[in-house]
Amino acid sequence: MIKTALLCALGGIMLILVGSFGEFKAIQDSRTTPSKQNKLCFFVQSSTLNVRNAPSLEAKIIHQLQQNSKICEYFETYNGFLHTQEGWVATKYLNLEPKKPNYTRDSTLALQNYSNAIPNYQASNKPKFKLTSTTKDSVSIAQNQKSMQNPIMQARAAMDSQNYTRAKNLALRANLANPKDSESWEIFAKSTYLEGNPEEAILILQNFLRQNNNENLTNLLKQMQQGQKI
Repeated sequence: MIKTALLCALGGIMLILVGSFGEFKAIQDSRTTPSKQNKLCFFVQSSTLNVRNAPSLEAKIIHQLQQNSKICEYFETYNGFLHTQEGWVATKYLNLEPKKPNYTRDSTLALQNYSNAIPNYQASNKPKFKLTSTTKDSVSIAQNQKSMQNPIMQARAAMDSQNYTRAKNLALRANLANPKDSESWEIFAKSTYLEGNPEEAILILQNFLRQNNNENLTNLLKQMQQGQKI
C-alpha cells in the first residue's frame, strides 16, 4: 500500500512539473513571437536587401529579400537594423510604401515592363475637370470628411486617456482612408512611443518624413531621438 501511494504521489508530481513546463514554454513563446496587431508594414526599397544574422554590416548574410518585399512581423531595432523573423535588415533600405516603378521615356517599353502599373497610368491621363452634380457631391464630400474626422477625434481621446492600443487602432483606420494624413501618423507614433517602443516610433517617423515634409512631425522626431517627454 505504501509503495502504491508513493508511486501515485510521484506520478502526480511529474504531471505538475510537465504542466508547469508547458505554461513556461507558452510564456516564452509569446515573448519571442512578434505581435501582428498594431504593427505597420515596411517595404524593401533596394533591388535586393541582405538579411544578416546580426545587426552589423560585417555579419554573415543568410538570406536576401527582393524589392517591395513586405515585412510586417519584427521584434526591435538596433544599430540601424530591424530584427525580423528571418534576421536583421538595414532600416535605411525600408519604407512604409512600396517602391514605385521608374517609367522610361519610351511609354511602350514602360508599360511592358510594368504591366501592373497600367491602371495608375491610365488614371493619370484622365481629364482633370469634369461636370458633376454639385449639390449631391458637396453633401457626399461633407459626409466623408465628417466620417474621416471621427476616428482622429476618437484616437485623440483614447491617447489622452492613455489607452494607446485603441489610439493606434483608430489612427490606423484613419490612415487607411488617407495615408498622407499627418495627424494619424502623429497619433500612431506618439502612442507607440508612450507604449514603451521609442525605437519603433522613431523608425516610423523617419520613413514617413523621407517622402513627406512636415515641420510638426520633424520636431516630434527630434524630441523622441533626444528622449524627451512628449
